[in-house]
Amino acid sequence: MTMFQLEVPAVPVAIESRGVTVSLDLAAIPHDVLRLVLVHGIKQKVADAASGVTGAIWLEVKGKDAPKPSKAQLADFVETHEKAIKDQTLALMQKAADALLAGQWQVRVAGDGTSTKWTEEQSLALDIAKGALQGIFAAALAKAAPGTKATASAFVALDPKVAAFFKANEKRPTWNDAAVMEWIKRQLEAKTPRDIMAEAREELARREAASAEISGDLEDLLEGL
Repeated sequence: MTMFQLEVPAVPVAIESRGVTVSLDLAAIPHDVLRLVLVHGIKQKVADAASGVTGAIWLEVKGKDAPKPSKAQLADFVETHEKAIKDQTLALMQKAADALLAGQWQVRVAGDGTSTKWTEEQSLALDIAKGALQGIFAAALAKAAPGTKATASAFVALDPKVAAFFKANEKRPTWNDAAVMEWIKRQLEAKTPRDIMAEAREELARREAASAEISGDLEDLLEGL
């Protein structure tokens, strides 16, 4: 068995849940228990990455405003979408495991398979902002060059201000997330202020609540098996 030494700051840790806080001194925990905590924490971190898969796929298939399924509906859904649920679970757990090995506590994989530095909240805010910007750019393009297809390349050629939202010197321009994030910040002081980060938090909370309800129903359904 391979052994390694790990230095951990001997500081109290505040643990919060449901508005209650408990302080725990790491230095006071026996080393044998800390070793168990380390393994448990890693397992929990990787498993938690896929905790909302069933709920997310339900909303994806049924629509984001779909009502909470009954236990019978959920059972049928899990059976008919078993492969999709397992595939997504594996993908998310592997992503979390790879992130830990890369020294990253939180990471998101973009559509092209590359990792980003943004948190889940920031990533969703970027998606919301890009949708808004695409609408603005498409409207400007339609006015400046009627009939031109609304593509990233067409947006870049439209105006330097628009081009700044895309990475330079690319044959197929992709978004410059840093520029989009700066635009998000500026919207707070716009003539008609818009808090896109707040919108992202609200949407994440809604998704989490929906996924938690569905996951809880699934646990109740499978209890005793």
